[in-house]
Amino acid sequence: MSKVSDPNKTVVIDIDGVLVYWDKHSPNHIKGDIDQAKASLMRLRRQGLIIHLYTSRPVEEKESLSKALKERGFVFDFLTCGKPLGFAYIDDRAVRFTDWSNALKWVSTLQRVPFYDGGGTNC
Repeated sequence: MSKVSDPNKTVVIDIDGVLVYWDKHSPNHIKGDIDQAKASLMRLRRQGLIIHLYTSRPVEEKESLSKALKERGFVFDFLTCGKPLGFAYIDDRAVRFTDWSNALKWVSTLQRVPFYDGGGTNC
């Protein structure tokens, strides 16, 4: 995890339900890998994209989760814990995840619209 974040080259990806199956009773709460998840991250990496993973898991799990994902062969540049909990996420840059084949098609067709830069720091 050594790259500098560049929003126009960054793909932000949820962990649970997109990369791995979450399970309360499994080590690191990872029951197994979602089909094509690792290969898809490698494909995004080969395209020169920065991979930023995020999760609603508490920040106390960040180190062990990062280690577990790396041991399972996942590549990524950043990991953020503490995504707000909610039953739905509405976002103007979202790609609905159904499977990796569909997600990669959407990512390859999205237009990279500039980000708001009103000065100051992020909240």
